[in-house]
Amino acid sequence: MKSFKISRIFMSILLLAIVMVATTMGIKAEAATMEKKLYTLENPTWLRNQEFKKGLDHDKQGLGVILPKNGTIEIRQVNTSFKGNVTLELLNDDRLEESATTVGNSWTTVRATTDSVPFVRTTYTSDSNSPIVEYKVSDMFTALPTFNQGDNESDFFKKWDETNASFGLIGNKYIQILVPKGDKLYLKKMRDFTSIDALLGYYDSVFETYNELAGLSFTPQKATDKNIANRYFAKADKNGYGLGSYGQYHTSDTSASVIDFWLTKGWGGLHEIGHGYQGTFMQDETFTTGEVWNNIYANTMQKKANGADYYNGWLYNGNIAAVEAAFNKQVYVSKTPANDWNVHDKLYLLTLIKDKAGDKAFQHFNQSHRTAVNAKTLEEEPRFLDLLNKYFGESSHYNFAAYLELVQGSMSLNGKTEALYSGNKAVYPLASLFSGDNLEKARKDIALDSKWGLVSNSQLKKYNVTNTMNIQFAIDDFSEIKGKVLKVKDGADIVREVKITTPTVTLKNMPIGIYSLDIPVGITRSYEPSTNYLVVSDANDSTTITMNELQTSDIATQQLVFRGLSDTIFATASVDPEKGNLTFAVTKADPHSYFAGEYVSIEVVNELGQSVFKRSINGAKTETGQYQIAIKAGYTIKVTHQEPHRFGITGAPAKLASTSQNQVFKVTKYGLTSDVTGVTAQDALTNFKSKLVTFAATINDNDKYKNEDNIILKTMLKKGIAYLPDTDSDKAAYQKKYAELLTSKNENTLNLLSGEQFEFLFKGHSDREFANMRINLDTNKAIITQNAGEPHWYFLDAYASIKINKANGKEIFKKDFVGRGSVPATQNNVSIAVGDFITVTHQEFNIRLFLKNEETGETYSTYKTATYLVTADGLKKVDTSEIPTPTKDPNELDGQKFQVDFQGYGDRLFATMALDLQKEQASITQNAGQVHWVFPDAYASIKIYNTRGKQVYAKDFIGQGIAPSSLDNVGIGEGYYVTITHKEPSLRLAITNPDTKEIFAVNEKATYEITPYGLLKVDESSIPAQSAADIVGKNFAYKFLGYADVNFANLSINLDTMELAFSQNSGPAHIYVDKTKPYATVEVRDDDGRVVYKYDVFGSENVMAFKRNIKLEAGYYLIITHLEANVNRLKLSVGNVDQGTLPSQNVYEIVDNGLAKKALSDIPKTK
Repeated sequence: MKSFKISRIFMSILLLAIVMVATTMGIKAEAATMEKKLYTLENPTWLRNQEFKKGLDHDKQGLGVILPKNGTIEIRQVNTSFKGNVTLELLNDDRLEESATTVGNSWTTVRATTDSVPFVRTTYTSDSNSPIVEYKVSDMFTALPTFNQGDNESDFFKKWDETNASFGLIGNKYIQILVPKGDKLYLKKMRDFTSIDALLGYYDSVFETYNELAGLSFTPQKATDKNIANRYFAKADKNGYGLGSYGQYHTSDTSASVIDFWLTKGWGGLHEIGHGYQGTFMQDETFTTGEVWNNIYANTMQKKANGADYYNGWLYNGNIAAVEAAFNKQVYVSKTPANDWNVHDKLYLLTLIKDKAGDKAFQHFNQSHRTAVNAKTLEEEPRFLDLLNKYFGESSHYNFAAYLELVQGSMSLNGKTEALYSGNKAVYPLASLFSGDNLEKARKDIALDSKWGLVSNSQLKKYNVTNTMNIQFAIDDFSEIKGKVLKVKDGADIVREVKITTPTVTLKNMPIGIYSLDIPVGITRSYEPSTNYLVVSDANDSTTITMNELQTSDIATQQLVFRGLSDTIFATASVDPEKGNLTFAVTKADPHSYFAGEYVSIEVVNELGQSVFKRSINGAKTETGQYQIAIKAGYTIKVTHQEPHRFGITGAPAKLASTSQNQVFKVTKYGLTSDVTGVTAQDALTNFKSKLVTFAATINDNDKYKNEDNIILKTMLKKGIAYLPDTDSDKAAYQKKYAELLTSKNENTLNLLSGEQFEFLFKGHSDREFANMRINLDTNKAIITQNAGEPHWYFLDAYASIKINKANGKEIFKKDFVGRGSVPATQNNVSIAVGDFITVTHQEFNIRLFLKNEETGETYSTYKTATYLVTADGLKKVDTSEIPTPTKDPNELDGQKFQVDFQGYGDRLFATMALDLQKEQASITQNAGQVHWVFPDAYASIKIYNTRGKQVYAKDFIGQGIAPSSLDNVGIGEGYYVTITHKEPSLRLAITNPDTKEIFAVNEKATYEITPYGLLKVDESSIPAQSAADIVGKNFAYKFLGYADVNFANLSINLDTMELAFSQNSGPAHIYVDKTKPYATVEVRDDDGRVVYKYDVFGSENVMAFKRNIKLEAGYYLIITHLEANVNRLKLSVGNVDQGTLPSQNVYEIVDNGLAKKALSDIPKTK
């Protein structure tokens, strides 16, 4: 910029030296010679290698004058130390009237065909010698009014008004704008800016934002991230392309004005500037991003600059619902592959990813791709979405592959594999996981621009919404995966491990979210799952995963690549002799506009010389599409290409393709051969082996890949080795070399016990059963029963034992079965939870300890000492050392029984409360007499609340006055709360565990939550607030409509009488809905979650009319479902006011003033 300022000063001195006569037409001068030293810029090869334009060739330097129509300029380059030429441009508002002329050291004369401004393009070089130009302009030129950021605006307009010049030039360090005279009045008073400096300040923000997103800096940490101080050039072009365009030497508004694109905060300018921030990553024809990638920059800027008005910008256009509906249609209705979406919908698709990953991830994408391009480490023809998921994932630690699978985005096998084993956590659209009230609630909490915004499982965890998922494996031979382990993962974290025992795997109580799956791929045969992701939503409880037998290792595959204009790939032919298939794909409809006729052809001929496939492609226009052709060894592939230098073959020996327009290839078992180039079948085999070794290295050199048993790449490697002939000595060598790599490393089927009910049977002397432990994961209980008598008189000490530890390591139960000595019968009920540890010992385990699944009858191995982890799907045998060392939490009161003693005046015991958590009862005893005469009000108190926060018991112990004796028994349970107060707690309140004699700290006021392990001291605010009505009223009427909108049932609720009335009319509800699932359901549950009433309506079932009345209570729950509620066949009116369309599932809690909307997960589990 320093050299630019010096040249301006020099130019001013020269102009002052000219004898000028002012006229109304301009400046008349003698043809004096002027000189200008031009600055140069470093040539950013690291950007050019990436085809990252950034307006590089826009940068130009004005000569300070405007030539009138037919005016001329003579110019030459005079610095003999500068080697090379420069280019003179005459610019105006019409490309058809502009010119670009090469200027050397001889005088060159250029004539303007209309009023034009001369500029010299900036030279990019490492040469320290800058070009110097001498030039002479004809008389009647006009000085170019120029405003640089920080100049005096009044002086600028004064000079322009005085000269009435055809153009003015405004600019800053990032952009120059050539403003036509017709825009001068607007420039003086702009809609979006108070001054030219404000406008240029806006462009400061635009370019700084774009540069930051691109990962460019003037002080970079890496050489490939260095920015160059070039300037964009913007102008008008009334004969331009489209609404506006970005070209190599300038960007323009297709108009005689620059107002819409360059003098406002409009979309047009942001869009065109963004074209300069593209790159070679956009060359993938499987997901085209032309007119999309630049819009990501534009949309980011609108969001940054427009505040709340962003939603009225180009992406949402003031109608978020319409954009959401379009996404829904593309994904769930028409199921259109993402590459076929329009540019607006593709922008929305990618914006959802960028919003989730963040701007830093977008920056990392650009920097990493630029580094890889310059280091030449990218694979040939990389998929755009592979790169996007890889680089965005490296920065954000999110995996977008499941989302890209949902929208049918194109990812390669390598890209999918890398995503699956990256350890990054999958994300998914919120509205694909939550619906109805759940979606509405989450939208209030999670900051998303639209309901399809991407979320991670951790964001949904707090809502505690679960569903039971049934995974159906569609496989032709189930024995290939039977007994193997299915792992459900959230990133690198294993959420569930389940042994596959039937084709349908049921996962109970799965938290709503998106998970990756580690799926067994076969024992003697190789399978590839149709997906490795599991979507657990609140609206769907089943999914099918198709296990397709793997047909090929893909190692023999070779790809014929056809390029057209600008070397753009427009067609490929993938030849896979192992699979016996050729896939020919034409992806571009206009391969080369210069060739109106046949540009390329391909023909497949069988071993008998018969043509089985032929396709001719015209250059200017052709049909796109994909074709599958069966092939085998002995077939011939004939190819023609009018420009053979634009044809190549990947995955093949280097010399396979020739330079001829017509080429012929033979199909062999291991690849293509050519008689012309001398590539033989042996060469093809050698090439296959080389690729096999390289393929194995990609697995072995990757720490994440090589330790995964079910990774598809290992399966393909096995298949590739097997494809070699048995007579080839290398086959045995490969089998030996890769044996360790291909050996299973994580086989733990013996350690997994899948199920919900297990029994440990302990036998002693004479095989008498002396104890058993029954574990029920439905009720979350372990029931330990010891029978009366002596276990085994040979053993003086512990003959067997059971120990249970919480997830944090704290021991909550221990029982030693001493061998000698007779004991009475006992039974212990212990609450257990997922994450707890159960340790079992038995001195004669091999003959007298038995473990079985009570549901399936399956028996398992037993051990002298074994520790089992309680999981959501059963038990998992783990090392005892995995039990963590417990840490003491002062807020935890361990035990199943507690005694609370209340003392008053004279330390007299006036009341006790006994809590028995196993019997789920609180017994409050008050002794007759006075509590404490000093305290006229409550001296102590007890309050008990149920899981919903409803107070179920309250007792105040008044200090003065004589109270009679009393006994109150109150039902309690896990999740209940007990609040205790005492005016003198340190002296006269005691809480103890009567079993362990442990004494706990006390407070004047304390609230305890009942847990499976005892009491947990919590803040009083932890007690759930009572639900408020979402639908206020006293009388509610539901109308159930079925086939032809016939009213088949009615339900009414009267909160004055607390009664529900349900009636069904005679006949079928819907003749076309079978009995596989209910067409509608009415269910009432009490405040503990127990079913009070349930009735299923099956569509085609012919029923008699009936009516049923149910008494309700506050706190009861109502569940109403209807399969066709979404088409308004479930109607609700409150006080005769219709409530509109309802969701298919409606869950409510009965509250005092109406119905409170709930989720199924809000209903307490039945004890």
